[in-house]
Amino acid sequence: MGTSLEWYDFFLFGATASIVFAPLFFGGEDPALAVLRIVQGMAVGGEWGGAALLAVENAPEHKRGFSSAVVQLGSPTGTILSSMIVAAVVALSGERFLKGAWRIPYLISIVLVAVGVWIRLKIDETDVCKQAEAARSATPHEKQSAPVADTLRAAPGRLIVGIGTYLFGNAGFFVLTTFMISYVTKQLGLPSTVILTAIA
Repeated sequence: MGTSLEWYDFFLFGATASIVFAPLFFGGEDPALAVLRIVQGMAVGGEWGGAALLAVENAPEHKRGFSSAVVQLGSPTGTILSSMIVAAVVALSGERFLKGAWRIPYLISIVLVAVGVWIRLKIDETDVCKQAEAARSATPHEKQSAPVADTLRAAPGRLIVGIGTYLFGNAGFFVLTTFMISYVTKQLGLPSTVILTAIA
């Protein structure tokens, strides 16, 4: 749920940035849209990684691959949901979309946030995390391992391939779709519902 919400907001911002924010708020070549997008991207990555970790640590050993794969469904779910909702709001509101109806998809995300917060309040730390905390408390003066450095030393090639694959598939998709929304609406002059429906 949290991953779906993050990607819903992430794609929603990209879609509305092309259709609404550029003409209404960011005239010229203001880099603030780009900076906010980078910060938002970091938040999305943090949400996904935490959700995948939580799913894997809570799953039985023979279902860990499946459990972590379910988390990845959040990305397309949020993307499809946001593009469909924006397309529907554009189609229903017409010219009123730029005058304020563009806020409706953001208001819908408040409901998703409430559900996400409720779920988070019900989730306890995993047994793996509790065991690690107990081990750390039992030997507080021992030097702790640095997992990032350990990973870089143990498998640098696999780490680079993994990052590259993820960037190619995920970042490439979102860069391309945001560009396409802008291109179709600004250069081709077609209604945004055309490209939003095609993306969905």
